[in-house]
Amino acid sequence: MDVIEKEICTGCLACVKLCPTNAIEIWEDEKGFKYPQIIEEKCIKCHKCRNLCITNHRKLENDKETLQILGVKSKNERERLTSRSGGIFSVLANHILSQKGIVYGCQLGRNLKVYHSRATTKAKAKDFKGSKYVKSDLKNVYAKAKTDLENGKKVLFSGTPCEIAGLYTFLKGTDKTNLYTCDIICHGTPTPLLYKEFIKFMEKEENEKLIHIDFRDKQFGWASHKETLTFKNKKISTEYYKDLFYSHYPLRPSCFHCQYSNMNRISDITIGDFWGIDKENKSFDDNKGVSLVLINTKKGERLFHRILSQIDYIAIDMHSQNYLQPNLQKPSQVPNNLEMFWKDYQEKGFAYIMKKYTNYQKNKKQS
Repeated sequence: MDVIEKEICTGCLACVKLCPTNAIEIWEDEKGFKYPQIIEEKCIKCHKCRNLCITNHRKLENDKETLQILGVKSKNERERLTSRSGGIFSVLANHILSQKGIVYGCQLGRNLKVYHSRATTKAKAKDFKGSKYVKSDLKNVYAKAKTDLENGKKVLFSGTPCEIAGLYTFLKGTDKTNLYTCDIICHGTPTPLLYKEFIKFMEKEENEKLIHIDFRDKQFGWASHKETLTFKNKKISTEYYKDLFYSHYPLRPSCFHCQYSNMNRISDITIGDFWGIDKENKSFDDNKGVSLVLINTKKGERLFHRILSQIDYIAIDMHSQNYLQPNLQKPSQVPNNLEMFWKDYQEKGFAYIMKKYTNYQKNKKQS
């Protein structure tokens, strides 16, 4: 028995840990997405899982008096160049770490798996920099963050809006005074299944072991979107995975119904790429990256004020249209032929869908 309808379940899996009788297990569907499922013989019908589900609740703190919209660049040039946009996350993380706090974020492991982990040093927090276009495995970070808060630590937790919502649910009843949350402007979370298939596909194509992926390599400029694949003996840059990601076919079903794809954000601070900065303030754009930052709460505002000496920033009128990314207005759209895509994958394999649904063949001929 499902905890909630598959179409709207975000996969935060907070309900699994919150069940008082351990009556919820995790199962993975044929598309590689994880869902909670109730073991009926263990269930005591307390309905705690459904009552606390993030699909039923939202944390709404920001208002017009609190909301600030900013374009931000780290003054540390190296930090900015090794970040995905303007380097704001690293500045926030380093500040929390300087207060002997803890930072949680998404990283790409040596085995190329994408998962959330905990950082107590700046060196470790660097693993959280950059884009990862895969659904992150949250492992047990909610429980670790709760322990850190109970021990009086400052905590900065970063992730997609639904991951932040899951954290708030998990922390119900916990003192969150020292918790700071930072969500990203999320386009959607692709299934780890097709990500794994992509890795196998490229290893077969190149006849080498893939050891690292830079999902958006900034050496081609901030506005460019190419991934660089590092194999054992060579590097290649492609747009193959980018094409798959932006096709929307691999996205989790809930992404098409996302309740967080608007300006009423769930976290203290929202960050993303400031596409449109060239129209808003051309002199502020040097193609090295500018972060779009939304200050959503008073707590977020206080944290931001503590890092002012480390950044350059400009204020943006909230009535401007230049900062409004699509996913600040509405969820990603369901692609045409979505059912056919998955039918083709199940029956004909990953190589077939790469050639049919992306620009793989075209790009391959040009490379």
